[in-house]
Amino acid sequence: MLILRFGALLLASAMIAQPSTRGLRLELDRTTYNVIPDSRFRGLVYLYVEDIAGAKGNPGFKPFNVHVLVGKYRAPMLGAKGYLRANDLEQLLSKGPDVWRDKMPIARAGDSKSFRPPGVVPFTLKVQEVLSVKGGGYHVVVEVL
Repeated sequence: MLILRFGALLLASAMIAQPSTRGLRLELDRTTYNVIPDSRFRGLVYLYVEDIAGAKGNPGFKPFNVHVLVGKYRAPMLGAKGYLRANDLEQLLSKGPDVWRDKMPIARAGDSKSFRPPGVVPFTLKVQEVLSVKGGGYHVVVEVL
């Protein structure tokens, strides 16, 4: 009886000691912004994906950036997601200092970067894959850890 209880205790503690490494998976289209739908970020953290261009004469894509936008007092964008050209994003963000921003260069699946924005919990973005879309273009699949 003692051995069974001890074994159950070991099993329970092993389950607690191994937290899940799976995060929130997001599929993001090019030239769009998206809120990260996680309560830890209180609607303040958005991702913006630059245009993803194909590599001429080669399969795959040219390196691009995913921008992290964090509002200090409010959401940095209107709405949870939307289409936005890069020059419109720059113009919008130049009007106010209340948005913290950083970017993550992406050259291949597996790229990752950690972020420590003020006012929200630190997190890591990891690229799962960059996929070609039927009809042309690409989108990126990231995991928020």
